[in-house]
Amino acid sequence: MLAETSTAYAPWYLIPANRNWLRNLAVSEIVADAIDELNPQYPEPAAGVEGITII
Repeated sequence: MLAETSTAYAPWYLIPANRNWLRNLAVSEIVADAIDELNPQYPEPAAGVEGITII
């Protein structure tokens, strides 16, 4: 089933669940890698907001 349904766009992962810390590490690495691939960027600021300071 996994070989037939896992694609480059939507891959399946096998996560070991017998140790909570190992499971958490594996999931967090997968999520961090996916976010890095997205390459998120801050949007350009709107006109007229120069000089505004947020504390």
